[in-house]
Amino acid sequence: MRQQHTSLPVQQDDSGRPLAVLWNGRFLPVSSIIDSWEWAGDWVNGVSERRYWVLSLSGSGILEIYEELDSGLWALSSVQD
Repeated sequence: MRQQHTSLPVQQDDSGRPLAVLWNGRFLPVSSIIDSWEWAGDWVNGVSERRYWVLSLSGSGILEIYEELDSGLWALSSVQD
C-alpha cells in the first residue's frame, strides 16, 4: 500500500457517497464501496475531521480516499498494490 495524500476529484451522489474518481486522466466508476468511517481529526495539529472510503474502481484496483468535512475537499490516502 502506497500512501499519497494528494488532491483528487470525486463525483458523488446527493448523500455524499463517491460515484466516480478521476484516475489516470478519466473518471472511473466506483464498482463497490468496501468500507467507510469517520475520523475525528487532530485539532491539536490542525487536521480537520475526515470521512474515509475504501473503494474498488472498475478495472483499476482499490483506493482509500477521504473527504475533509470542513472544506469538502477530497484526497487520495493510499493505493493498494
